Amino acid sequence: MALVAGARKLPRHGWLVLPIGHGPEFYMKRAVVPSGKRSVTEFETLAQNRRGSLVRVQLHTGRTHQIRVHFAAIGHPLFGDDLYGGPAAAEPPGAALLPSPFLAPHPEKAAGVDGTAAERYVIFGERVGPGPKIMRMWERCTNY
Repeated sequence: MALVAGARKLPRHGWLVLPIGHGPEFYMKRAVVPSGKRSVTEFETLAQNRRGSLVRVQLHTGRTHQIRVHFAAIGHPLFGDDLYGGPAAAEPPGAALLPSPFLAPHPEKAAGVDGTAAERYVIFGERVGPGPKIMRMWERCTNY
């Protein structure tokens, strides 16, 4: 999961298919460049307001800084990500990438026809959502 900034709304579900390579500014910084390697990021928007969004991210390729680069390229840098232009965040320190529990599609709700995003996944038979701690972080980042 990631906490991304940006007033523009993200779709409920989306794909970022943008080539990533070395940026021109600094050897450690990556960028979306035509000569870059194919990079695919899928996301689901779990919550959003006027300052940002909480997204669940699935990487389909594994490029350095892929999540950070892709969201910055579309105007939604991660909160606390100085390298890619994200706004400061009191918590968590650094880029707002949050660990996700291991999720498995719920056998009856995986198609997403009924229920919320959190109800479509299970972990050892239990519902899994962003959780109260992650939701508090998102609220602190986006409501100041």
